[in-house]
Amino acid sequence: MIFSERKRILYLSLLIGCIFSSSLAFSQSSVLTLKDALASADKNYPSVRAKMDYIKSAEQNIKEARREYIPSLNMIEQVTYSTSNSLPGSYFNYGISVSGSIADQQLNNANFGQVSALQAQWPVFTFGQQQAKVNIAKSQSQLAQSSLDNEKFQLAVRTAQAYFDLIALINLRKSEEVNLKRAQSIRIIIRSSTINGLKPGVDSSTANAEVSKAKMALIDAQNNEKLQQNYLVELIGTPLTNVSLDTSFLQKLPSQLVQDGNSDQNPIINYYKQRENLSYANEVFIRRSYLPKISILGEAWGRGSGISPDAGNAVNPSFSAGTDLSRFNYAIGIGAVFNIADYPRMSAQANAIRFQTKGLKEETNEQKLMLQTQLNSADDNYLSTYKKALESPVLVNAATTAYQQMLAMYNSGLTNFTDLAQAMYNLNYAETQNTISYDNVWKALLFKAIPAGDISILLKQL
Repeated sequence: MIFSERKRILYLSLLIGCIFSSSLAFSQSSVLTLKDALASADKNYPSVRAKMDYIKSAEQNIKEARREYIPSLNMIEQVTYSTSNSLPGSYFNYGISVSGSIADQQLNNANFGQVSALQAQWPVFTFGQQQAKVNIAKSQSQLAQSSLDNEKFQLAVRTAQAYFDLIALINLRKSEEVNLKRAQSIRIIIRSSTINGLKPGVDSSTANAEVSKAKMALIDAQNNEKLQQNYLVELIGTPLTNVSLDTSFLQKLPSQLVQDGNSDQNPIINYYKQRENLSYANEVFIRRSYLPKISILGEAWGRGSGISPDAGNAVNPSFSAGTDLSRFNYAIGIGAVFNIADYPRMSAQANAIRFQTKGLKEETNEQKLMLQTQLNSADDNYLSTYKKALESPVLVNAATTAYQQMLAMYNSGLTNFTDLAQAMYNLNYAETQNTISYDNVWKALLFKAIPAGDISILLKQL
């Protein structure tokens, strides 16, 4: 079909307008699902971002450890103004500068001097010390990663629980709103009957009290909902303005039989294992630190002096005479450093870390035992809450029927208002218990996912 140019422009304008209005409507009334909340918390929560930075820091430590194998290359430039006196004999050098040649008397005339040098040292054989240090850096990186994984999982658990609690409080607030309307409707009926002399005045006063109680309960429900909403906003880092939660899953139950996870896969177990690995890596490094280091050495240097060896060691105090490089040398060699007497200290230090590693291993075993116990308890709790949730609709139906019958009897003058108020209370209790029992099932399913360390156990049931 061929459109004219004007019709085509009109058609495109209408199409763009429809798309824009629909997207605007969605943005003004979007739904935050549990998966969306988990993703937002994972992206925005400060502790997660902090641990991601710790991982980056640990990765740089690995690079630094590997680059220690690069030879050191030092440039030295020194200009001095000093006297030059020496005597025969040796001494231990504790930072005392080297003086000049042996003189038969104290000479106080100073001169300038200069030394320019280039020093290189390359530790070619460290007997595993270099690799042990790299392994420590790797273990630190793996520990940082496991800490991040555990933090993400714990945050997901807190976010899911906060999400469930907020939805439950929303439903409880709605129940209190319905209960208030119910109390207000009854009060209207009673007032009319009281004015016409069909009901005693005390019923009107009692109805007013029931309305006040319902209002107070609604205020508490609204306050609890607001507090929980603020907590959820804190976790996900996103305001809930013009955003509604997905309350549909509290109208249904997950599968009664949910496969259990393996507590050995819990991120906290991996975190504890990485603590063991890091401690063991430190022990290996300490033991290898006792071994010798063999390095290739090299140096080239030039020297200038205001003392002229060609003129009977005559002193020239001018700056240019002292700083003019006149002698050049180089040296290459192999050096080894081995502190033989350091073994007792190093051995004790390594043994201390070895016992620390054993202690960390026992802490890992303790965590495994606790998680397995939690897994068994969570399974029993899930079945128990599930059975209660199956009974809660029966309770609501029975309480609704009883309330309707009691209201009819009260209107017919066959019962008093106290019985009607009790029936209204029972109905409100049944409605709130129904909300709580469904919420408890989903949270019990969450508690099954906690020791297993697998949040997908919960997400698969949504």
